[in-house]
Amino acid sequence: MSFECTLNYNSFFFFFLKIRPLFFSLAVTALFAFGAPALFGQAQNASPKPKPQAQPQVQPKNPTQVQPQIQPKTQVQSPAAIQKPSAMPRVQFTTNLGAFTLELNSDAAPKTVENFLNYVKSGFYKETAFHRVISTFMVQGGGFTADGAEKKKTNPPVVNEAKAALEMGLSNVRGSIAMARTPDPDSATSQFFINVVDNPFLDYPGKDGAGYCVFGQVVEGMDTIDKIRDVKIRPGGPDDNWPMEPVIITDAKIIAKKTSARSATVKPAAEKPAPKNAPAKPAADKPALKNAPAKPAADKPAPKSVAK
Repeated sequence: MSFECTLNYNSFFFFFLKIRPLFFSLAVTALFAFGAPALFGQAQNASPKPKPQAQPQVQPKNPTQVQPQIQPKTQVQSPAAIQKPSAMPRVQFTTNLGAFTLELNSDAAPKTVENFLNYVKSGFYKETAFHRVISTFMVQGGGFTADGAEKKKTNPPVVNEAKAALEMGLSNVRGSIAMARTPDPDSATSQFFINVVDNPFLDYPGKDGAGYCVFGQVVEGMDTIDKIRDVKIRPGGPDDNWPMEPVIITDAKIIAKKTSARSATVKPAAEKPAPKNAPAKPAADKPALKNAPAKPAADKPAPKSVAK
């Protein structure tokens, strides 16, 4: 009996020794199969945590870097408004009685201003005279030379923009410049006149349904215009309002506008009373000068205009 027990025990012991490597292998396999995910899984789950913390640190940098680049672009567009004064060119006339400067309004009368500037650039007005002077009305020039000869080589007539100019606030007030013409509303070429008193009856629609187009204002040298207004006149020229001593335009040129801003509609200069020895206005039965605006009398019919 004891021998059988010893044999069984020894057999089990030898059997255990034989299967021990297999048992150890199974134990190691079970350890990696069930224990490793729990151990290494925590390390794997813990390692990605810093990544989402890095993203919020990168995102705020983009908006702060882009915004300063966009703001200067919007600031560069604003100086475009500075180009607006280019629609108000200035022309300086020099005469034997002094100089005066005109500021022209291209927004109110673009075609008229372009027409006038073309004559200035070509030198057309040099050596022309102020051939019609009425101290209670206006002074007119740009069409005759000092000897009374009319300059024939003019550009094609310009369309009358009196209505558009009036809508933009330009009126035949003292110091304003307008185009002279024949009874045909669209016949103005080179001749112009400067109002020495307010003449609102020349504004659109006027007496003929068209009016006389104002396209600028005297901004400097109104005293020169008053000197021209006060000259003595004589008969014998194109009409009875020809100056006794010629008033000659010696130069006309486009000049740069000064830095000080000036509104489009310049306040007219204070009206000067006519001199006591001013010559009487021509009688109503005499024809007005060709290309001249007709001035109606209070109790007499307006003189008839002479067409080309």
